[in-house]
Amino acid sequence: MSPFVALIAAIVLREKLLTTRKLGLSLLLAGTLVIVGWHAAVYSTSRTFGNALYPSATFLWARFTVVMRQAKIDPLHATALVSTGSIQHCAEPVSRKMPIADIATQTIFTAFSSPLFP
Repeated sequence: MSPFVALIAAIVLREKLLTTRKLGLSLLLAGTLVIVGWHAAVYSTSRTFGNALYPSATFLWARFTVVMRQAKIDPLHATALVSTGSIQHCAEPVSRKMPIADIATQTIFTAFSSPLFP
């Protein structure tokens, strides 16, 4: 479980953090600080940008996970929602080159194959 999922679930869903989970979160935080501190001596714009992207993506995924749990949406419906939303956002630039039938086939395949590969 992602540390962000555990923390957001504790705040939003009022889930209790067990002692073992607190210990695990502490070890994750300590390991992250060691890795970031180890590379902090060499400053690089691209590394800093990458270091900022990772927690941002992890936080957004954790927020999605908690919202899905809170709304009690099953994985198939969540996959269909995400696929439909992302296909509209990502496929717009390539829609001039890609036939709509191919886009629809990809969306349907994603929606129906997600329960097969958990």
